[in-house]
Amino acid sequence: ISPSSRRFTGVGSSPIEVTTCWKLTVSMLYTICEVLWETRRPAKHAHTYSPRKKLVTYLTASLRTQVIMAEFKRTNFSEHPRIFPKLMNFIFESHTPKIEFVALKQSVKSATDQVATLKRNQDNILSRLKAVERQVGLGGGAGGGGGA
Repeated sequence: ISPSSRRFTGVGSSPIEVTTCWKLTVSMLYTICEVLWETRRPAKHAHTYSPRKKLVTYLTASLRTQVIMAEFKRTNFSEHPRIFPKLMNFIFESHTPKIEFVALKQSVKSATDQVATLKRNQDNILSRLKAVERQVGLGGGAGGGGGA
């Protein structure tokens, strides 16, 4: 079996992985059908209309469906605004182990703390620089402070 066929048959994958992937696939297909149904809904009862109105309703719904399908194709399906959030949610939930997520949060907190420390150090250095400038007589420039 070639590696490309394993993607679709689930050979070499655990049953849980295969089930999870099929759930995602079904969810995406359901979303596509849902979006298409929204455009076809006006034609639901078109069979009860007069022949001319029926034809116009069916034609309009069909053309709108073609536009939606072209939009899906243009965005490669997975980047469509109705599918992309579901796909990102799936990737986040299924491919980010809890331990890695906690580690990521801790590293972000550590980086945030380091930035805050650097900001405090910068403020201290600027304060010292202003004090030195005042002592030397260079103050009053960018500080905007006036005399007493």
